[in-house]
Amino acid sequence: MKLIVIRTGSAILYSEFGERPVKPGDVVLLGANALCGSEPEGHVTVTTIYADADFLLDQLYRRFTPLRAEARQVRDALQRDIARSWGLPEPAGMVHLSTKQLSRVFVNAYGKPLTYLTMPRVEEMARLLRETDLTIEQAGRPVSRRSRNRASSAFRECVGITPSRYRAMRSVGGMVPTFETPVPT
Repeated sequence: MKLIVIRTGSAILYSEFGERPVKPGDVVLLGANALCGSEPEGHVTVTTIYADADFLLDQLYRRFTPLRAEARQVRDALQRDIARSWGLPEPAGMVHLSTKQLSRVFVNAYGKPLTYLTMPRVEEMARLLRETDLTIEQAGRPVSRRSRNRASSAFRECVGITPSRYRAMRSVGGMVPTFETPVPT
């Protein structure tokens, strides 16, 4: 699916539905297999957003589906002790479910349980890099006890920059991005 927002200028949009003029403020939504072209009238500036419909539907489903108490209990336990080296049997035992059943329940609510821990761990690493003078290796311990490289890699995947660059942003202008992860309740 493609979402196009016309920001400046104008154009003629050609599609299987005919010709349509588009101007600033117009929003065009195209299905995955819709054929479409355009001809600018002078200049045109657009923002195009490509969206995977399956992903969007999955996010909506997760957002509005009631969560099972077991999923919330496990989420809370994982968040309380992000530095712990978790395995599935332990949280499954806490909520009296088999590991397979816990995986099904948790995946429906938040995604894979052990993958879910990555973002809170990275958020903690970012906080430590912002607020302390710990080394990157020390700040990365909650993210991965295995190695500094694994912690840096997880940080780079989630934040988009390396931990050292993130820390350097603090010393340059004091403006370091913080993170808020929306968590369904």
